Amino acid sequence: MRLQGDRVGIAAANPATLLQVLNATCNGTSWNDACSRELKQDITALETEEARRAVMSLAPVKYSYKSDPGDARVGFIAEDAPELVATPDRRTLSSMDIVAALTRVVQEQDRKIAELEARLNEMSREQ
Repeated sequence: MRLQGDRVGIAAANPATLLQVLNATCNGTSWNDACSRELKQDITALETEEARRAVMSLAPVKYSYKSDPGDARVGFIAEDAPELVATPDRRTLSSMDIVAALTRVVQEQDRKIAELEARLNEMSREQ
């Protein structure tokens, strides 16, 4: 860990923001995942069907943490989440993984809606 003025770096020699953990940062209001292509390898497209299965098997719940019973929240239970979005220890989830799966599903739904609208317009013109 490195302290540099009011900045803290964990596995980061020169923290660029208030908190930097390796390549992810926090500026005090937002957590920013490290998403640069420069940091990644073995990049492949997320298949729509795999994303759809994961999204459809997510089970949203309402809950509160035992440490703060008055603070009602919504979210997921890590142990119940699909492997695609759960961490290997099944104790936490990555919001970015869930967003990626949701994005792929929405993109496919949008493509299908556009296709159905085009077919419907074509059928209307034929009548």
